Amino acid sequence: MNNRMRNSNFTNTINVGLYSGKKIILILAMGFEDRNIAIIEKIKTASLSIKKIILLDYKNKNANEPMRSDIIKKSNIISKSIEIIETNELSKIENHLKDNDKVIIDISGMTRIIIFQVLNILDRMGIFYDIVYTEAETYFPLESFYDSLTADGVNKETAFSRYLEREKAEFAYSYDCDIISPDELSGKPEPGKPAMIISFFTFKRSRLQAILQLLEVEKKIFILSEPVRPELKWRRHFMEIANLDLIQKNEPDIKILNTLNPFDVMHYLEEKTYKNKDYSRYNLILAPLGSKMQTIGSYFYWRKHPEITVLFSQPRSYFKDAYSKSYKETFIVTSEIIKENLKC
Repeated sequence: MNNRMRNSNFTNTINVGLYSGKKIILILAMGFEDRNIAIIEKIKTASLSIKKIILLDYKNKNANEPMRSDIIKKSNIISKSIEIIETNELSKIENHLKDNDKVIIDISGMTRIIIFQVLNILDRMGIFYDIVYTEAETYFPLESFYDSLTADGVNKETAFSRYLEREKAEFAYSYDCDIISPDELSGKPEPGKPAMIISFFTFKRSRLQAILQLLEVEKKIFILSEPVRPELKWRRHFMEIANLDLIQKNEPDIKILNTLNPFDVMHYLEEKTYKNKDYSRYNLILAPLGSKMQTIGSYFYWRKHPEITVLFSQPRSYFKDAYSKSYKETFIVTSEIIKENLKC
């Protein structure tokens, strides 16, 4: 973490009194992962005053049980006012916010498209907000899968071949996805201008491939994500294997950035596309497939340049056993740090 992420630990932020005497509106999504309830439990422990909780409810409610019911139950313990809003009616958030509200947005259970849409609603309203995010303890794919690809000390090319042989069996659900660009994020592409895509390598390469196969692009920029936690460093190497062909073809335009600093993403993309004038040569297309915090950085980059088209590779279904288990630290990006970085 650098100085752009001061007070990044949520518990430390509470302890220094950021929320003393303030009534908070909390916005979170009711997903199925264990970490989706972490913020409620930490707020309860800290005895923060919660004015209202806005719960974003996914269409397939049963798929998010029992976590969904647990979130509702524990929300009612820390707040007398609960509003449940369907994710296809996010504009209703506007009915529950005022200019002087202290808003905390927990992105832990939000899809990337919902992160963009919720933040965009609040920014249009002129509402300042803090963003919190809880890391999982265990992520999928597991290290054992990575070990099976690299067994016997094989080179990356052989590991990549093993990955391709097993990809459909391990990640079959990731092939079933929709490519979506909501109207408010469709940008202002100029007819006849070639396209440049900006995206992130993924463990489930089919989600990135689905976008690349849809588009005709002249230039590609990719971010390779590196976990901050030492015990997760292997995940970067896994991602290099899963995307070896793309890395070899696009090596000059690949940047390694850590998974937890959104502003590293924002500033890098700014330098890579606007400071070098590439925006004048290409229609820019952003596919924010990185970590949740990297998605925040992608949003702030788009917020500064809404002429960029944003595309999402959205799975049609989710499988609980292929996502995270338990949770660890909760990080915060305060509105003050957001304002400070957006001035750059």
